[in-house]
This record gives sequence, structure tokens and C-alpha cells, in this order.
Amino acid sequence: MRGNRGTLPIFGGMTSGVDVEIRWSDVDAYGHVSHIAIVALAEHARSRWLDTLLESDGTWDYAIARLELDYRAPLLFADRFAHVELAPERVGTSSVTLAETVSAPDGRVVAEGRCVIVAWDAAQARSRPLTGGERAKLNPPGI
Repeated sequence: MRGNRGTLPIFGGMTSGVDVEIRWSDVDAYGHVSHIAIVALAEHARSRWLDTLLESDGTWDYAIARLELDYRAPLLFADRFAHVELAPERVGTSSVTLAETVSAPDGRVVAEGRCVIVAWDAAQARSRPLTGGERAKLNPPGI
């Protein structure tokens, strides 16, 4: 099994992907991971990836503004985990557009999509601008 995180060259060793274990509750009677469970696996990977990238002491607060997902192939309980690759495509004032790919351990692409996340101020219950440090970490050269 591959390690917990992959490497994305534009981050110079920073993680680009996260492996997420498939739970028994994620599957149907045929052993297929449900479509909503794939969304949850991507969410779990996204949160872990952001916490690592942004060097957050706790969970980095964000809200999802948009999610699009194209399903390509089944993910099975027998696969044991999904590998989720994430890469920033656009960094705005308060939002970030991420390209996301969910794959099985054999490299089979299960789903591809985009997610627009918005930095969140939990105390004010509203979006907030990204800090300069967050923008620098989320805005690799070339985007």
C-alpha cells in the first residue's frame, strides 16, 4: 500500500494526496462504495490535506460553495482505501478552486471533480478573506 501522502512537485515535497480508508458503512450489498460515500471520502481527504498544507494547529475552517463530481468507475470495499489527489486551480480573495481526483489503489480513476471552498470565520459564521500566508501556500507558481 502506498504511504499516506503523495508528492506534488510544485509544492517542493508538499503533499498532494491523501489515502482514506473505506469503511464498511460506505458500501452497499454488492460491495460498491456509494456515491455519497465518495463525496465523504473526498471531504475527509480535503480537510486533512488543507490542515497539512496550511500547517494548521486544528482544523482549518472552510465552507464548500460548489462541488462537481463526475463518476468514472466503481470503488469497491475490497479496494480498502481511496487515494484523493488535490491541486489548487484558482485562488481568489476568500475562495480556492481545487481539482480533485479519487482513485483506487490500482490507479483506476473513480471520480474527478472540482470543489470551490471558502475560508470561514467560525466566530462570525461567514466567509473571510484568505491571509497572505494562506494565499502564498495555496497559490503555487503557474496558477
